[in-house]
Amino acid sequence: MEAMSEAVTPAQVVQHLTHELRQPLSAMEHIAYYLAMVLPREDQRSRQQVDRLQRLVAQANSLLDDATHFLQALPAKPQILDLNEIITEALAEWPAHGLRPQLCEELAVVKIDPGQAAHLVRCVIGLFHRAEDAALSTNAGDREVRLVGEAKEISSPSGLSLASMRRIAETHGGSMELTASSLLIRLPRAA
Repeated sequence: MEAMSEAVTPAQVVQHLTHELRQPLSAMEHIAYYLAMVLPREDQRSRQQVDRLQRLVAQANSLLDDATHFLQALPAKPQILDLNEIITEALAEWPAHGLRPQLCEELAVVKIDPGQAAHLVRCVIGLFHRAEDAALSTNAGDREVRLVGEAKEISSPSGLSLASMRRIAETHGGSMELTASSLLIRLPRAA
């Protein structure tokens, strides 16, 4: 067997696996969508199984996103963005969330890769969307923008999700702190 001329990095492996797994996941997502449309409303047992399939596909896609962002399999292309806009857009994707957003009035501008910013915010929302008395807030100071999530208790995050969030924050010059009831992400404010 011929030796490879270059070593394959973990990021390349994850990028390849992600690409290969997205195709069957997409097919499952389309099948579940079709079944949800054609199943009779009174067939509650089958509808529950379709809902479960949709949740499992979303969970698998989320794990692939976590792995991709943790290993930085995609190169960062930072842009100046308003974190409040990213949060507002992400919250619109979670129709049944119980979060109380308290976004600062001033622009919360940061220099961050748009895809990584969206992933970071989705992960934060995922931690708090089912929590009791959960709040999500931003605060823009002179030098940093803070994203704070607070609840009585945070749902159990996956280690990979937390690692990808920390990696994104640190890659963009920020930090992340997590306790049993709060999460604080600091990002440098863009000039």
